[in-house]
Amino acid sequence: MLLHCSISAHNPARVAGFLAHIWQQGEAYPFPPVAGGWVALAGDDRGTLIEVYPFCTDMVPAETATAFVSNPAASEHSPSHQAIVTALSEHDVIALAEREGWRALHCNRGPFEVIEVWLENRILVEVLTEEMQQQYLAFVTPDNWRLYLQEQGVPGNGEAVSIRHQD
Repeated sequence: MLLHCSISAHNPARVAGFLAHIWQQGEAYPFPPVAGGWVALAGDDRGTLIEVYPFCTDMVPAETATAFVSNPAASEHSPSHQAIVTALSEHDVIALAEREGWRALHCNRGPFEVIEVWLENRILVEVLTEEMQQQYLAFVTPDNWRLYLQEQGVPGNGEAVSIRHQD
């Protein structure tokens, strides 16, 4: 179960506020461990949250804990993304993104659909309405994933790889 993740933004307060709004019962607050950082709390029973750091902030390993350092060469884009759920309608999600001036569009991923919202037109968040959540949950099972790999012509026998600590 994913409990939280972090992203960067040019305007962390604005992005955290948007994410909190998507979650409806969510709230956005400053995030003191990172100067200028904000956090969007979903307000759910799992403590789901997204930390939003100022753009150019990198996390690096340090002597006793993670350190936050400035990286002036940071890329505007990232290979990471998040999929989050909402009780809002597709129309409402797209309208919220458009109000912010951000790209948002309905996308069919094949076995399920999402709303791509590009926070600040640079960070991808897939937003799933209640109907989209049902599609996603019906698809993302080990059995269905093996079938999907076969349908995509991925070589192998569909066996999962597991790395376990050997005592």
